[in-house]
Amino acid sequence: DLPGASLQDVKAQLAPGADSNTVKVTLHAGKADFPALGWRHVGLALQGNLRRDSQLRWLFDGTVQFTGAPGGALSNATVDVVVDNSANTAEVDATQGTTRIGTALPLDQPSHAQINVHDLPAGWLQGLLTTVWAGHIDGGKLDAELALDIRDDGFQSSGDFTATDLTYTTPAGNVAGQALAWRARFALDATHRPAQLALNGSVHGGQLQFGPVLARLPEHDVALDVTANMERGGANVSRLHLDDTDALQLDGALSVDVKGNLQKLKLDHFQARFPAAYDRYGQPWFDTALAPNLRIGGQLDGRLEYATDGWRSFTFHSDGLALADSTGQLQANGLHGSIDWADHDDKSPTTLGWNQLVL
Repeated sequence: DLPGASLQDVKAQLAPGADSNTVKVTLHAGKADFPALGWRHVGLALQGNLRRDSQLRWLFDGTVQFTGAPGGALSNATVDVVVDNSANTAEVDATQGTTRIGTALPLDQPSHAQINVHDLPAGWLQGLLTTVWAGHIDGGKLDAELALDIRDDGFQSSGDFTATDLTYTTPAGNVAGQALAWRARFALDATHRPAQLALNGSVHGGQLQFGPVLARLPEHDVALDVTANMERGGANVSRLHLDDTDALQLDGALSVDVKGNLQKLKLDHFQARFPAAYDRYGQPWFDTALAPNLRIGGQLDGRLEYATDGWRSFTFHSDGLALADSTGQLQANGLHGSIDWADHDDKSPTTLGWNQLVL
Protein backbone atom coordinates (compact mmCIF):
# COMPACT_ATOMS: atom_id res chain seq x y z
CA ASP A 1 0.00 0.00 0.00
CA LEU A 2 1.33 3.40 -1.07
CA PRO A 3 -0.13 6.91 -0.88
CA GLY A 4 -2.95 6.88 -3.44
CA ALA A 5 -2.22 3.34 -4.65
CA SER A 6 -2.61 -0.31 -3.73
CA LEU A 7 -0.72 -3.14 -5.45
CA GLN A 8 -1.63 -6.82 -5.24
CA ASP A 9 0.15 -9.98 -6.42
CA VAL A 10 3.45 -8.15 -6.44
CA LYS A 11 6.59 -9.84 -7.68
CA ALA A 12 9.91 -7.99 -7.72
CA GLN A 13 13.42 -9.03 -8.66
CA LEU A 14 16.74 -7.28 -8.20
CA ALA A 15 19.81 -8.45 -10.14
CA PRO A 16 23.23 -7.07 -11.01
CA GLY A 17 23.02 -4.73 -13.99
CA ALA A 18 25.19 -4.76 -17.08
CA ASP A 19 27.17 -1.94 -15.49
CA SER A 20 28.72 -2.70 -12.12
CA ASN A 21 27.19 0.50 -10.70
CA THR A 22 23.63 -0.45 -11.62
CA VAL A 23 20.95 -2.82 -10.38
CA LYS A 24 18.42 -4.32 -12.76
CA VAL A 25 14.90 -3.95 -11.32
CA THR A 26 11.87 -5.93 -12.47
CA LEU A 27 8.48 -5.48 -10.83
CA HIS A 28 5.06 -6.92 -11.72
CA ALA A 29 1.72 -6.23 -10.02
CA GLY A 30 -1.23 -8.39 -11.03
CA LYS A 31 -3.70 -5.80 -9.78
CA ALA A 32 -2.99 -2.13 -9.19
CA ASP A 33 -5.63 0.29 -7.89
CA PHE A 34 -5.40 4.09 -8.00
CA PRO A 35 -8.81 5.07 -6.57
CA ALA A 36 -8.60 8.83 -7.05
CA LEU A 37 -7.66 8.30 -10.71
CA GLY A 38 -10.51 5.84 -11.23
CA TRP A 39 -8.05 3.06 -12.12
CA ARG A 40 -9.14 -0.35 -10.81
CA HIS A 41 -7.43 -3.71 -11.24
CA VAL A 42 -4.95 -2.59 -13.88
CA GLY A 43 -1.84 -4.62 -14.51
CA LEU A 44 1.59 -3.09 -13.96
CA ALA A 45 4.99 -4.11 -15.31
CA LEU A 46 8.10 -2.05 -14.55
CA GLN A 47 11.59 -2.83 -15.72
CA GLY A 48 14.80 -0.83 -15.79
CA ASN A 49 18.13 0.06 -14.24
CA LEU A 50 18.69 1.70 -10.87
CA ARG A 51 21.86 3.54 -9.81
CA ARG A 52 23.17 6.37 -7.64
CA ASP A 53 25.13 9.30 -8.98
CA SER A 54 27.92 11.36 -7.38
CA GLN A 55 25.30 13.58 -5.68
CA LEU A 56 23.78 10.48 -4.06
CA ARG A 57 20.57 10.81 -6.04
CA TRP A 58 18.74 7.64 -7.04
CA LEU A 59 18.30 7.39 -10.84
CA PHE A 60 16.05 4.92 -12.63
CA ASP A 61 15.51 4.52 -16.36
CA GLY A 62 13.41 1.85 -17.98
CA THR A 63 9.93 1.01 -19.22
CA VAL A 64 6.49 0.89 -17.65
CA GLN A 65 3.43 -0.92 -18.99
CA PHE A 66 -0.09 -0.63 -17.61
CA THR A 67 -2.73 -3.05 -18.93
CA GLY A 68 -6.42 -2.21 -18.66
CA ALA A 69 -5.90 1.49 -17.88
CA PRO A 70 -8.49 3.91 -19.35
CA GLY A 71 -7.71 4.87 -22.93
CA GLY A 72 -4.69 2.55 -23.01
CA ALA A 73 -2.79 4.97 -20.79
CA LEU A 74 0.94 4.22 -20.50
CA SER A 75 0.58 0.85 -22.17
CA ASN A 76 4.17 0.98 -23.41
CA ALA A 77 6.10 3.95 -22.06
CA THR A 78 9.67 4.78 -21.24
CA VAL A 79 10.20 6.23 -17.78
CA ASP A 80 12.97 8.16 -16.05
CA VAL A 81 12.96 8.75 -12.29
CA VAL A 82 15.22 10.96 -10.16
CA VAL A 83 14.92 10.78 -6.37
CA ASP A 84 16.86 13.45 -4.49
CA ASN A 85 16.63 13.04 -0.70
CA SER A 86 18.59 16.20 0.01
CA ALA A 87 16.11 18.24 -2.05
CA ASN A 88 13.09 16.23 -0.79
CA THR A 89 12.03 15.79 -4.42
CA ALA A 90 11.15 13.02 -6.84
CA GLU A 91 10.83 13.64 -10.57
CA VAL A 92 9.14 11.17 -12.90
CA ASP A 93 9.11 11.62 -16.68
CA ALA A 94 7.21 9.23 -18.93
CA THR A 95 7.11 9.19 -22.75
CA GLN A 96 4.92 7.16 -25.09
CA GLY A 97 5.04 8.17 -28.73
CA THR A 98 4.46 11.92 -28.89
CA THR A 99 2.95 11.96 -25.38
CA ARG A 100 5.12 13.30 -22.58
CA ILE A 101 4.24 13.46 -18.89
CA GLY A 102 6.51 15.19 -16.39
CA THR A 103 5.76 14.92 -12.67
CA ALA A 104 7.50 16.45 -9.64
CA LEU A 105 6.50 15.66 -6.05
CA PRO A 106 7.90 16.15 -2.55
CA LEU A 107 9.10 12.96 -0.86
CA ASP A 108 7.40 13.87 2.42
CA GLN A 109 4.07 14.47 0.65
CA PRO A 110 3.92 12.14 -2.38
CA SER A 111 0.16 12.66 -2.72
CA HIS A 112 0.86 16.18 -4.07
CA ALA A 113 2.24 16.51 -7.59
CA GLN A 114 3.05 19.19 -10.14
CA ILE A 115 2.34 17.74 -13.57
CA ASN A 116 3.18 18.88 -17.09
CA VAL A 117 1.67 16.98 -20.02
CA HIS A 118 2.13 17.32 -23.78
CA ASP A 119 0.00 15.71 -26.48
CA LEU A 120 -1.86 13.61 -23.92
CA PRO A 121 -4.74 11.53 -25.37
CA ALA A 122 -7.85 12.89 -23.65
CA GLY A 123 -9.16 9.34 -23.20
CA TRP A 124 -6.39 8.72 -20.67
CA LEU A 125 -8.32 10.97 -18.28
CA GLN A 126 -11.51 8.89 -18.49
CA GLY A 127 -10.89 7.11 -15.19
CA LEU A 128 -10.12 10.35 -13.36
CA LEU A 129 -13.19 12.15 -14.71
CA THR A 130 -15.50 9.17 -14.13
CA THR A 131 -15.30 9.93 -10.41
CA VAL A 132 -17.26 13.18 -11.02
CA TRP A 133 -18.78 12.87 -14.52
CA ALA A 134 -20.81 10.23 -16.37
CA GLY A 135 -19.81 11.11 -19.94
CA HIS A 136 -17.30 9.32 -22.15
CA ILE A 137 -14.32 10.89 -23.91
CA ASP A 138 -14.05 9.68 -27.51
CA GLY A 139 -11.11 11.69 -28.81
CA GLY A 140 -8.82 14.67 -28.52
CA LYS A 141 -5.40 15.68 -27.24
CA LEU A 142 -4.35 17.82 -24.26
CA ASP A 143 -1.45 19.99 -23.19
CA ALA A 144 -1.60 21.02 -19.54
CA GLU A 145 0.25 22.33 -16.51
CA LEU A 146 -1.52 21.45 -13.30
CA ALA A 147 -1.31 20.59 -9.62
CA LEU A 148 -2.89 17.35 -8.39
CA ASP A 149 -3.58 16.42 -4.76
CA ILE A 150 -4.69 12.85 -4.13
CA ARG A 151 -6.67 12.42 -0.92
CA ASP A 152 -8.47 9.54 0.74
CA ASP A 153 -11.84 11.01 -0.19
CA GLY A 154 -11.00 12.09 -3.76
CA PHE A 155 -8.73 14.61 -5.41
CA GLN A 156 -8.20 18.29 -6.07
CA SER A 157 -6.66 19.70 -9.22
CA SER A 158 -6.07 23.12 -10.77
CA GLY A 159 -4.07 24.57 -13.62
CA ASP A 160 -4.19 25.44 -17.31
CA PHE A 161 -5.02 23.22 -20.27
CA THR A 162 -5.29 23.39 -24.04
CA ALA A 163 -7.44 20.79 -25.80
CA THR A 164 -7.67 20.05 -29.53
CA ASP A 165 -10.27 17.93 -31.36
CA LEU A 166 -11.98 17.12 -28.06
CA THR A 167 -15.01 14.84 -28.53
CA TYR A 168 -17.21 13.34 -25.83
CA THR A 169 -20.62 11.67 -25.51
CA THR A 170 -23.32 11.43 -22.83
CA PRO A 171 -24.28 8.12 -21.18
CA ALA A 172 -27.18 7.95 -23.65
CA GLY A 173 -24.68 7.92 -26.50
CA ASN A 174 -25.46 11.43 -27.74
CA VAL A 175 -22.50 13.45 -28.99
CA ALA A 176 -22.37 16.38 -26.57
CA GLY A 177 -19.04 17.83 -27.70
CA GLN A 178 -17.34 17.33 -31.04
CA ALA A 179 -13.98 18.48 -32.44
CA LEU A 180 -13.65 21.24 -29.84
CA ALA A 181 -10.60 23.44 -29.37
CA TRP A 182 -10.54 24.60 -25.76
CA ARG A 183 -8.12 26.72 -23.76
CA ALA A 184 -8.87 27.45 -20.11
CA ARG A 185 -7.78 27.71 -16.52
CA PHE A 186 -9.59 25.28 -14.25
CA ALA A 187 -10.08 24.28 -10.61
CA LEU A 188 -11.74 20.98 -9.67
CA ASP A 189 -12.46 19.84 -6.11
CA ALA A 190 -13.68 16.24 -5.98
CA THR A 191 -13.03 15.64 -2.29
CA HIS A 192 -16.72 15.95 -1.44
CA ARG A 193 -20.11 15.72 -3.13
CA PRO A 194 -21.11 17.50 -5.18
CA ALA A 195 -17.77 18.08 -6.86
CA GLN A 196 -17.05 21.71 -7.67
CA LEU A 197 -15.68 22.88 -11.02
CA ALA A 198 -14.62 26.31 -12.22
CA LEU A 199 -13.56 26.98 -15.83
CA ASN A 200 -12.36 30.28 -17.22
CA GLY A 201 -11.21 30.40 -20.83
CA SER A 202 -12.27 30.20 -24.46
CA VAL A 203 -13.48 27.61 -26.94
CA HIS A 204 -13.77 27.56 -30.74
CA GLY A 205 -14.58 25.22 -33.60
CA GLY A 206 -16.66 22.07 -33.29
CA GLN A 207 -19.99 21.68 -31.55
CA LEU A 208 -21.42 21.74 -28.01
CA GLN A 209 -24.88 20.43 -27.15
CA PHE A 210 -27.12 20.74 -24.10
CA GLY A 211 -30.43 19.03 -24.84
CA PRO A 212 -32.15 21.06 -27.59
CA VAL A 213 -29.44 23.73 -27.56
CA LEU A 214 -26.76 23.05 -30.17
CA ALA A 215 -23.83 25.43 -30.45
CA ARG A 216 -21.95 25.37 -33.75
CA LEU A 217 -18.91 27.31 -32.64
CA PRO A 218 -17.04 29.73 -34.92
CA GLU A 219 -13.34 29.52 -35.72
CA HIS A 220 -12.58 32.54 -33.54
CA ASP A 221 -12.40 32.28 -29.74
CA VAL A 222 -15.63 32.40 -27.76
CA ALA A 223 -15.13 33.38 -24.12
CA LEU A 224 -16.68 30.80 -21.79
CA ASP A 225 -16.70 30.94 -17.97
CA VAL A 226 -18.43 28.21 -15.97
CA THR A 227 -18.92 27.48 -12.27
CA ALA A 228 -20.69 24.18 -11.62
CA ASN A 229 -21.55 21.51 -9.07
CA MET A 230 -21.33 17.97 -10.46
CA GLU A 231 -23.02 14.98 -8.85
CA ARG A 232 -24.21 11.56 -10.05
CA GLY A 233 -23.25 12.50 -13.59
CA GLY A 234 -25.41 15.61 -13.78
CA ALA A 235 -24.28 19.22 -13.59
CA ASN A 236 -25.77 22.30 -11.98
CA VAL A 237 -24.12 25.34 -13.57
CA SER A 238 -24.57 28.27 -11.22
CA ARG A 239 -22.58 30.68 -13.39
CA LEU A 240 -22.53 30.65 -17.18
CA HIS A 241 -20.92 33.48 -19.12
CA LEU A 242 -20.54 33.31 -22.90
CA ASP A 243 -19.24 36.03 -25.19
CA ASP A 244 -19.23 35.44 -28.93
CA THR A 245 -18.57 38.99 -30.09
CA ASP A 246 -20.55 39.10 -33.32
CA ALA A 247 -23.31 36.65 -32.40
CA LEU A 248 -24.27 36.17 -28.75
CA GLN A 249 -23.47 37.38 -25.25
CA LEU A 250 -25.19 35.91 -22.21
CA ASP A 251 -25.03 35.47 -18.44
CA GLY A 252 -27.08 32.92 -16.56
CA ALA A 253 -27.32 29.39 -15.19
CA LEU A 254 -28.45 25.93 -16.32
CA SER A 255 -28.82 22.32 -15.21
CA VAL A 256 -28.33 19.12 -17.20
CA ASP A 257 -29.12 15.57 -16.11
CA VAL A 258 -26.90 12.49 -16.30
CA LYS A 259 -27.89 11.95 -19.95
CA GLY A 260 -26.94 15.49 -20.92
CA ASN A 261 -30.54 16.66 -21.27
CA LEU A 262 -31.30 20.27 -20.40
CA GLN A 263 -33.37 20.52 -17.21
CA LYS A 264 -33.33 24.24 -16.52
CA LEU A 265 -32.06 27.32 -18.29
CA LYS A 266 -32.14 30.82 -16.83
CA LEU A 267 -30.53 33.71 -18.68
CA ASP A 268 -30.39 36.87 -16.60
CA HIS A 269 -29.35 38.78 -19.69
CA PHE A 270 -28.62 37.98 -23.31
CA GLN A 271 -27.96 39.91 -26.48
CA ALA A 272 -28.23 38.14 -29.82
CA ARG A 273 -27.18 39.39 -33.24
CA PHE A 274 -28.84 37.62 -36.15
CA PRO A 275 -28.40 35.74 -38.38
CA ALA A 276 -25.13 34.63 -36.69
CA ALA A 277 -26.83 33.83 -33.36
CA TYR A 278 -29.43 31.63 -35.09
CA ASP A 279 -26.88 29.81 -37.23
CA ARG A 280 -24.47 29.15 -34.35
CA TYR A 281 -26.71 28.67 -31.31
CA GLY A 282 -30.43 28.72 -31.96
CA GLN A 283 -31.36 26.63 -34.98
CA PRO A 284 -32.45 23.26 -33.49
CA TRP A 285 -34.24 24.91 -30.57
CA PHE A 286 -35.94 27.60 -32.66
CA ASP A 287 -36.89 25.08 -35.35
CA THR A 288 -38.75 23.04 -32.71
CA ALA A 289 -40.29 25.95 -30.79
CA LEU A 290 -41.24 28.22 -33.72
CA ALA A 291 -40.72 26.86 -37.23
CA PRO A 292 -37.94 25.15 -39.19
CA ASN A 293 -35.46 26.94 -41.43
CA LEU A 294 -36.07 30.43 -40.14
CA ARG A 295 -34.51 33.54 -41.62
CA ILE A 296 -33.73 36.09 -38.92
CA GLY A 297 -31.95 39.43 -39.06
CA GLY A 298 -31.35 42.24 -36.58
CA GLN A 299 -30.68 42.31 -32.84
CA LEU A 300 -32.59 41.01 -29.84
CA ASP A 301 -31.86 41.32 -26.13
CA GLY A 302 -33.64 40.27 -22.98
CA ARG A 303 -33.83 37.49 -20.40
CA LEU A 304 -35.61 34.14 -20.11
CA GLU A 305 -36.28 31.13 -17.90
CA TYR A 306 -37.03 27.67 -19.28
CA ALA A 307 -37.58 24.22 -17.75
CA THR A 308 -38.39 20.79 -19.13
CA ASP A 309 -42.12 21.42 -18.63
CA GLY A 310 -42.00 24.63 -20.69
CA TRP A 311 -41.35 28.34 -20.51
CA ARG A 312 -41.43 30.04 -17.11
CA SER A 313 -40.82 33.60 -18.28
CA PHE A 314 -39.22 35.68 -20.99
CA THR A 315 -38.55 39.30 -21.85
CA PHE A 316 -37.52 40.32 -25.36
CA HIS A 317 -36.65 43.74 -26.74
CA SER A 318 -35.71 44.76 -30.26
CA ASP A 319 -35.26 47.97 -32.19
CA GLY A 320 -35.71 46.29 -35.56
CA LEU A 321 -35.96 42.53 -36.10
CA ALA A 322 -36.80 40.68 -39.30
CA LEU A 323 -38.21 37.14 -39.15
CA ALA A 324 -39.55 34.69 -41.74
CA ASP A 325 -40.13 30.95 -42.01
CA SER A 326 -39.60 28.82 -45.09
CA THR A 327 -43.34 28.50 -45.87
CA GLY A 328 -44.19 32.20 -45.90
CA GLN A 329 -46.83 31.74 -43.17
CA LEU A 330 -44.74 33.74 -40.71
CA GLN A 331 -43.13 37.00 -41.79
CA ALA A 332 -42.23 40.08 -39.84
CA ASN A 333 -40.17 43.13 -40.71
CA GLY A 334 -39.13 46.00 -38.47
CA LEU A 335 -40.26 44.44 -35.20
CA HIS A 336 -39.58 46.99 -32.46
CA GLY A 337 -40.51 47.27 -28.80
CA SER A 338 -40.80 44.67 -26.05
CA ILE A 339 -42.61 41.53 -24.92
CA ASP A 340 -42.62 40.68 -21.19
CA TRP A 341 -44.34 37.47 -20.04
CA ALA A 342 -44.36 35.07 -17.07
CA ASP A 343 -46.47 31.98 -16.52
CA HIS A 344 -47.57 32.83 -12.96
CA ASP A 345 -47.30 36.60 -12.81
CA ASP A 346 -49.14 39.66 -14.05
CA LYS A 347 -46.77 41.92 -15.96
CA SER A 348 -47.09 45.57 -16.85
CA PRO A 349 -48.25 46.10 -20.43
CA THR A 350 -45.59 46.30 -23.12
CA THR A 351 -45.74 47.60 -26.68
CA LEU A 352 -44.59 45.81 -29.82
CA GLY A 353 -44.75 47.37 -33.25
CA TRP A 354 -43.82 46.38 -36.78
CA ASN A 355 -43.52 47.60 -40.32
CA GLN A 356 -44.99 44.40 -41.80
CA LEU A 357 -46.46 41.32 -40.17
CA VAL A 358 -47.88 38.15 -41.76
CA LEU A 359 -49.32 35.30 -39.67
